[in-house]
Amino acid sequence: MVASVMQQMEEERISPDAVSYQFILKSLLDARQFEKAAAIFNHMTSRNVVPTSQTLRMYARAMTGAGRKQEADAALER
Repeated sequence: MVASVMQQMEEERISPDAVSYQFILKSLLDARQFEKAAAIFNHMTSRNVVPTSQTLRMYARAMTGAGRKQEADAALER
């Protein structure tokens, strides 16, 4: 579902903003799809979209809880 939302946004030439990415990340993290969440987080930052402080906390907490502390720390250092 997340991939289809991202694809549809790209097809419609809609650039996701920080809040859009936050909802996408929350969906992936809630579903415990940590690899996809990391890919979306990296995609977001590579497009120079600055995550909100809430997004950073949510992402770091979920990744740490999943045993992926290094990725959490990297996100917080950006």
